[in-house]
Amino acid sequence: MNAVTNDRIQAAEAALAMAGDELKHGIDPARSFERAIEAYEEALRAEPADPHALRGRATALLRRAQADADMQRDTVERWDQAIAAFDDVLRSEPGNVEARVDRSCAWSRRGQCETDHGKDPLPSCARAIADAESALRIDPSCAPAYGRRADAYHVIAERKTVLRQEALDDCRRAIADYDEAIRRGCATAEMYANRAMAHQVDGLAREPREEDSIPSFDRAIADFSEATRLDPDRPAIYGWRATVHGFKARAQALRGVDPLETWRAAIRDFDECIARSRGDACAFVYRARMRMYVAQRIAPEGRNPLPELLKAISDGGDALGLDPDLVTAYEVRGGAHKLRGDVEAAMGVDPGPSYERALADFHSARVRGSEPWTIHLATGDILKAQGKLHDAARAYQQCARNNKLTPEARAALEEQIRRMLDSR
Repeated sequence: MNAVTNDRIQAAEAALAMAGDELKHGIDPARSFERAIEAYEEALRAEPADPHALRGRATALLRRAQADADMQRDTVERWDQAIAAFDDVLRSEPGNVEARVDRSCAWSRRGQCETDHGKDPLPSCARAIADAESALRIDPSCAPAYGRRADAYHVIAERKTVLRQEALDDCRRAIADYDEAIRRGCATAEMYANRAMAHQVDGLAREPREEDSIPSFDRAIADFSEATRLDPDRPAIYGWRATVHGFKARAQALRGVDPLETWRAAIRDFDECIARSRGDACAFVYRARMRMYVAQRIAPEGRNPLPELLKAISDGGDALGLDPDLVTAYEVRGGAHKLRGDVEAAMGVDPGPSYERALADFHSARVRGSEPWTIHLATGDILKAQGKLHDAARAYQQCARNNKLTPEARAALEEQIRRMLDSR
């Protein structure tokens, strides 16, 4: 290794360490990763076959893609860059088990990215499984390889769950591999968090079969709790645990169990996520939704829901302050304004200003491409309350055209539209 290569590798390692510190403190590490990658590239221009620079560049590209995924901005191209870098490592070191395991990770995360964008992840997951199994043939005791194979099975299960296909066998394979990785000593925060996600998918896969999903969600929450114990400063883990609380609350409500405390647990987790991150607009949106659920739950008991609704409105505003084009923030803030107007109407207070703010937010969501049936339904309810029956009927008709409505809900809505039009 010549002096230039050595200098550039040291600079890259320092930039990577800086990126790690930034992640722990909720600071965007993008620039530090770019500096690290560029320094490794400079080292490789000086010595194209240097193994330290090849491995370092691949690791930096993988960590950058993982950080982007935590911030919900990863792309297939980012994962492809990491995979190509590990290809370079393995061409020079075919027996490098660690590089094979890391490439398996990149392939499975590529599959996750494809799933998130509605694409088929199976080819990427097959490559991930092949890399993990290749690593295990070289070293059967390699604990991380079990975890990487588990990641791929987890992504396959998640995709099948979205498509309403049978996914429990893939969930079992994923959980068994995570168990083996942890048993063999890979008891990291990441491994517990990944197993938690597999338990979450297991719970979601049980719901169409009308099986009790709550035990699976409880196991996911327990694993996320262990992950936060091991890595208390990673904001995403708190957000993920909050999401599982939301799924558990939904399952409780379907089974006649009061979900109030579970929603409140989700809010506390989003509090932790937001306190540790800077710029996570989605966390504000999700917390606003939980606050709205709490408000709707406590109102029938005579408790004042307005404080929760005002906090939800504030959360929506905070999200838009971070991302002015975030459609879900307009949706959730509009919904909170609408619920506030409903409460004010029941109290004998003029709901007009709240309803107008709701309609303005719904309009902002629609002009940005959002057309969920819930917006049309809420818009119809507001217009009906304002006595604008023709406009309300038109909003309800748009809602009725949504294919996510059950036949019973569509029929009830169409009957309401007919009565409204007949009363004109």
